[in-house]
Amino acid sequence: MPQFTIQSAALKEQKDIDGQMCIYTLLVTDPTGQQIQCELLQRPDTPIPQQGQQVEGDMRPSSNPAKYPPTLKKAKPAGGGGGGGRGFDSPETIARISRSHAQEMALRFYEATGAGKLDWKGDADQEKVRVQLGHVKRLTDWFDADVKAAAEHVAQQQPAQQTPPPQQQQAPPPQQQAPPPQAETPPPPSDDDIPF
Repeated sequence: MPQFTIQSAALKEQKDIDGQMCIYTLLVTDPTGQQIQCELLQRPDTPIPQQGQQVEGDMRPSSNPAKYPPTLKKAKPAGGGGGGGRGFDSPETIARISRSHAQEMALRFYEATGAGKLDWKGDADQEKVRVQLGHVKRLTDWFDADVKAAAEHVAQQQPAQQTPPPQQQQAPPPQQQAPPPQAETPPPPSDDDIPF
């Protein structure tokens, strides 16, 4: 997740959103050096954001950008929360989170493009609902494939860890060693592949 550096922070208001929450107006610098004005929601017992503080998280766009700034959503500590069970890094958990995010992006895209609002009126429109859900599922698959392709690309960029040979064995000279085979990564879905 990207890290943002807080340039300034001011308490905007306190609201009762599932308990008391403080809303802060922040000016942050993203990893590319761009400054972004955003909001941060947190409980009153959480330390107040400070200038120079590094915050790891995601920038969530506002549903009404003309009226509200984006929201900085802090990353949760790895493995934190919950009693027992599987850790945050289990493949099943990561797959569920990735799929859930892809579904959310598909719904946002579907709504933002004006492709139609999901319409759940009565039995007469069941076929229309099936068609709309089909669009959302195909968009979800597209976003999911894009995330997986990006993860595979990053994994291939990391150097492979090699165990050093035992000292009594001599490694062949570098010119005699063949480079390790590189797996082909399928390209991420292109914008032309959007399933509409």
